Amino acid sequence: MEDDGRGQCSNGNNGGEQGSDEASDSSSSSSSHADPISDESSICSGPSEKEHHHDDTKPAAASIEKAKWYIIATFGDECESQVIFAATKRLNALIEYIKKYHNDKKKLQDAPFQFEKDKSYIELIFDSEQKPQDIKEWVVTPLITPCKFFQQHINDFGDKKDSFPPSCLVYADPLCDAVPVLRYSVPVKNVIEPFSLLIYKRRDRSTSSSSNTITEVTAVSSNGGASVPANVVIDVDKVKKVINDVLVSHHARLNYLKTSLSDLANQLYEVGLINDEVRETCSMDKFIAEFKASFHFLDDMSEVQDHCKKFLNSFIAVRGSYINAAKFLRQKWTEAIKTELGIDFIID
Repeated sequence: MEDDGRGQCSNGNNGGEQGSDEASDSSSSSSSHADPISDESSICSGPSEKEHHHDDTKPAAASIEKAKWYIIATFGDECESQVIFAATKRLNALIEYIKKYHNDKKKLQDAPFQFEKDKSYIELIFDSEQKPQDIKEWVVTPLITPCKFFQQHINDFGDKKDSFPPSCLVYADPLCDAVPVLRYSVPVKNVIEPFSLLIYKRRDRSTSSSSNTITEVTAVSSNGGASVPANVVIDVDKVKKVINDVLVSHHARLNYLKTSLSDLANQLYEVGLINDEVRETCSMDKFIAEFKASFHFLDDMSEVQDHCKKFLNSFIAVRGSYINAAKFLRQKWTEAIKTELGIDFIID
């Protein structure tokens, strides 16, 4: 892309990229910052999801000419729960990073920007007002708050072989009654021309599984678990996925439990759900991550049920608000599995 001073990005016709993620420096920048899109790139491409907010007060032309162009990019898949925001001024370096650390078939979208004068970072705003009909029953959770990308870190990306771009992982998860399509606007702060990025997600009602672990239930369980008619085949991996999705959707709520984490750690340790190293962290995120990691080694429905039961009972043993958290998770797991898979998942 040639730098014409307007921050235009190359479109999907140049290398077949989805929202190709490039904007060059202004004419005053050195050629070492230019990073044209490679025709050999395998990242999907298309128009950028960018919303401009026009203002009667326009910045002076001189300040625009002096400001360097950067790119903020999003990549992910419409039907996956994750979307990643990243900032760069070296497109090829970002593409190589995605190929190395992420699925290189993920769709890439981009928007050019310039830093506002005397600002050292841009910020993605995740608490802006949204249209209720666009976000109903969806939970959007950035894993970094506040989400700030500093100019110095953006400049440094690509200088070393294994450097990482400033980025933020965001989960967008539907609840049972969520609208089919999520449209969530994320304003970008501290740029010369304000704009918003759009998180666009479709509900995926098909819960595909990589390992296709199947359990055939020949009778209704008498001690809790999945209650289904005889000879109904259950995909255990689908059950585990629903359980995981509920935890992701309500990740922020669980992090409201800030006291008595050491007590919860001891309870989880006693029933063998976490090791000593995780217990010492007293981190809810670490507890949940360890709980979910064990799912990779559980292939039987009764094992999954027992795993969830131990987890909830550990919460109940701490008492207080942890009892309500356990009841809440049990209800959400039961409702989600019933809705998605049509079976009764009972944990007593």
